[in-house]
Amino acid sequence: MEKIKVTNLTASPVNINLTSLNGKVVPVKPKAFALLSADELAYVRNTSTAFERGTLKVDNIDAVPAEIDIPTSPNALTDADIAAMLKKPLKQVQIALEDIDSVNVVRAILTAAKEQDKSIKVVEAIEARLNELLEA
Repeated sequence: MEKIKVTNLTASPVNINLTSLNGKVVPVKPKAFALLSADELAYVRNTSTAFERGTLKVDNIDAVPAEIDIPTSPNALTDADIAAMLKKPLKQVQIALEDIDSVNVVRAILTAAKEQDKSIKVVEAIEARLNELLEA
């Protein structure tokens, strides 16, 4: 059976706790991935909100059995997704930002925008979204 590639999208290490299933804890470094069996993926899906929050993302979704529902999250952005977002016009960036509710993801977008020397209007839009989330 094909293993399923699950990526940690955060800037912090994540431990995938499978102790009740098979006694394992799978450490995943930032931006790294782990290979899980379908049973392990189903267990994580049923016991964690990591996919909904955008902490974890399944890379090879075609390998996931149909009975396992993996939600998509607007917070589940890879570095490539962020780069693609920042290539869009300001209005499209603002629309994309409206759906993102993770402070860490917005901070990552802001960092990327500054590293790519995006316009002040783009940076200000990202900063405004970050401030909205911090004040909520």
